[in-house]
Amino acid sequence: MSPHDRTHCSSDRMKLDNDLKDNPRRIEYYSGKARLSAFTPEEVSALLAFRFGVISGQKGLDVTQILTCRLGSLKAATHMHRLMTSLANIWEGPFMVAPPCSRTVTLDEAIMCKMLRCAMADNRTQFENVIGPLLATKSIPATWRLFRNVADSLLDRHNA
Repeated sequence: MSPHDRTHCSSDRMKLDNDLKDNPRRIEYYSGKARLSAFTPEEVSALLAFRFGVISGQKGLDVTQILTCRLGSLKAATHMHRLMTSLANIWEGPFMVAPPCSRTVTLDEAIMCKMLRCAMADNRTQFENVIGPLLATKSIPATWRLFRNVADSLLDRHNA
């Protein structure tokens, strides 16, 4: 990582911290205690791809291409891009994403990883318990399918 990248990530982190200070409601959604090391390799891979996808979209880059590089397949990238778009539309408030260089995980990211873990285990009941309080009931079946598609494509890649 170049010094410029570290500076950019530091400024992103400061902006995130300032945004949280300006919005006390969001503070409850951010936990500086959760670390990437607490998640499975598949979850970390998906989370980092998600982070890079968000940044790519903000910069007007080809999100699918970036996701394909990060996830190793066009199929996984397509499913992740659909998931990203869906979460942006159905999540209450902005989905809090940490900079890619951050070892800490926002609560939104942790919830996403927990949902992905449920999807990878094909445990819809637990998935609904995690997501139920956060989404409208009508959004749950479609969200489940999106997470299952991402999970299946990640499992295919890791089992290959």
